Amino acid sequence: ENSLRSSVPPSQFVPAHEAQLVNFDRLEPTADGNAGVTYETNHGLKVIQRIRPDAEGFNTYTGSYSYFDSEGTPVVVSYVADRDGYYAIVPIPPNIPPHAAEQIRRGQQEHEKARLLFAKLR
Repeated sequence: ENSLRSSVPPSQFVPAHEAQLVNFDRLEPTADGNAGVTYETNHGLKVIQRIRPDAEGFNTYTGSYSYFDSEGTPVVVSYVADRDGYYAIVPIPPNIPPHAAEQIRRGQQEHEKARLLFAKLR
């Protein structure tokens, strides 16, 4: 997970309106259609995205982005975007009541079940 976090230390962040790219790497499309991009800014944002076509030619995007919240805590969000929609895996905040964390976990599990069921119905 550390590789998903920005290499720019929070003490060196600039305001969002002044953010600039500090790293950019593009993976050129291969013969089978795979491609991707990785970039980060001096505001603490880092994005990693891969693109690959499925057997029927629809692109599937997988990736993550990370940033630091207003308290300086790193947040990493992973996602899949395909022909069935966008599905994010969002971390559960550490300072919420246990029952709220359980509701979030349960909702994430139900969402994943529905996503898999929908994919089977295609």
